[in-house]
Amino acid sequence: MPLYVGSQKIKALSPSGQKAMEAWVWNGSAWKKVFNSVPPFNFVDEFNTVYPDSLGPAWTYISGVKARVVNGHAVLAATGTTSKVAYWYRPTDVVAPQDDAAVRFRLTAPTPYALANNNETIVALRCTDDASTNDGVWAVFTGGKVRIMTMIDGTQAARGPEGTYPIDVDLEFRAVGRTFSVVRLDTQAVLTSWPDSANESKMDTAHRAFKIALTGNYPLFQQQYNSPALDRFEAKLPDSFSGKIQQKKS
Repeated sequence: MPLYVGSQKIKALSPSGQKAMEAWVWNGSAWKKVFNSVPPFNFVDEFNTVYPDSLGPAWTYISGVKARVVNGHAVLAATGTTSKVAYWYRPTDVVAPQDDAAVRFRLTAPTPYALANNNETIVALRCTDDASTNDGVWAVFTGGKVRIMTMIDGTQAARGPEGTYPIDVDLEFRAVGRTFSVVRLDTQAVLTSWPDSANESKMDTAHRAFKIALTGNYPLFQQQYNSPALDRFEAKLPDSFSGKIQQKKS
């Protein structure tokens, strides 16, 4: 709970000239944190610069078929193969300063390629800051449906109910405590959520990074088919969950 002076929320405490990082109160039976100060944190990529064979210098390639930035968004590069393929990337050295974190993004049609309902886009948080994809909580978008998945020590599991999502609308995947939610920001409607009441997902200082994955296939003698493209990606701290992200400039 925040601290207030009148109607104004306290943003910093400075006893004896030293800025306090945390404040706790005794509620009669236990100590409760009522104030927490964390350093500023924000990473944004609008994918406005063309990169024909990568996502650009802000991203680290992990595995799979390499991606490219074209037409203002991130897409899977053409594969020339009939099998389904994927790529994984992470924003380089982007690690949240606390456990609670959020990812804001926008999905769009993957032009110049064709959108396919069986190819998924993944936005992951609570990940390790390395090339491993064995741990994390994923928001998986495919065929107009969204589902929260966990990857724990390499074992994948579906969590919570399946929801529907729109294209070209600002979305947010947030982790607050042990609750994970996907929200559309224009209406604040919760598309799907999962309360990790059994504390199954990993929440510690080693699991504060972010990752993304896109998938696609290239049927024989056909054009490439892709998952929804990323039109914007922002890693940030949770806020009051009100307001929209800045609209992308054309």
